[in-house]
Amino acid sequence: VILESGDYFGNTVNLASRVQGIAERDQVLISERAFEKLDLPLKERCQKIGEKRLKGFDKKLCLYIVLWSQ
Repeated sequence: VILESGDYFGNTVNLASRVQGIAERDQVLISERAFEKLDLPLKERCQKIGEKRLKGFDKKLCLYIVLWSQ
């Protein structure tokens, strides 16, 4: 992540924007890399939704939905 004049740039920011862009209302999506960092109790609240091709990324990325309710 690159911070310049109060704005953030870089691949991580682009990935977050792309993932957020395909999430539906009240849906939380995370990348496989984020999923791997979670503790087991949180991993158990996630469901793999498969690989998606995101604009600006050469390879398909595996995404997970975080299962939650209000």
